[in-house]
Amino acid sequence: MLPTLDENVKDGNSLVDTDFYDGQLFETEKKIKPFNWRKAFPEVFKIRKPDVNQELKYQVEKVKALQKETGELIERIKSKVEEPQEAYGGDAGFDVVIGNPPYVRQELLGEQKQYFESRYRVYHGMADLYSYFMKRGVGLLNKNGLLGIIVANKWMRANYGEPLRKWMKQQNIKTIIDFGNLPVFDQATTYPCIFICGKGRVEKHFDLAHVKTLKFASLEKYVTENRVLLEQNSLDDSGWNLASDTEQKLLKKINKAGAPLGDYVKGKIY
Repeated sequence: MLPTLDENVKDGNSLVDTDFYDGQLFETEKKIKPFNWRKAFPEVFKIRKPDVNQELKYQVEKVKALQKETGELIERIKSKVEEPQEAYGGDAGFDVVIGNPPYVRQELLGEQKQYFESRYRVYHGMADLYSYFMKRGVGLLNKNGLLGIIVANKWMRANYGEPLRKWMKQQNIKTIIDFGNLPVFDQATTYPCIFICGKGRVEKHFDLAHVKTLKFASLEKYVTENRVLLEQNSLDDSGWNLASDTEQKLLKKINKAGAPLGDYVKGKIY
């Protein structure tokens, strides 16, 4: 609060203090009006202790001023700021997609087939529903993401799986865990496999594990102890042979040594 005019304008002899009449025995006419500065302006002359927080207060005031300046700047320019345009696809997507899709035979897909044919490169008229889940799962990944899905292993050998096999060979296959005909699911023979892959960036080898028993404490440990390497380029579009590199080399050697039965009987196998 600012001082009033009465507090600043004083009347008196500014050179003569109030002790001018001290010691006089008789009261005489006081023509001189002494003036005591300290009494007239006590706030000015009182002793002030050093303010230890002065520097801190100064910094606070600077911050407040900066905040005010920043706020004013934001108000001026925010109307000119354009929101970034959202783009979908490319490298965007999930880090991980995990799936256990429903098992639905192609006969039950009905009118959905026409939609799948127009939207999915892996379409085949005889393909079961999980084929499209696999394609969709990879499509939802970002560039470093991983798909882990458990499906029937028939797509790796059946005719209807050829479009899916061709497309999957262009992806970054990480691991295939094949359970063969083990009863992983109660009351259902589904020939399951766990398929793990990323988007693009094809690598030379991936891990392959054939699970021979369900009596293990840890699937991860079992796979680590029983996995082999399989060269991704060795996968044939007509059907994937999930044998190790060593087994496939032996098979090629055997094939070169004699005629396959199919060739020998000219395809007439009944």
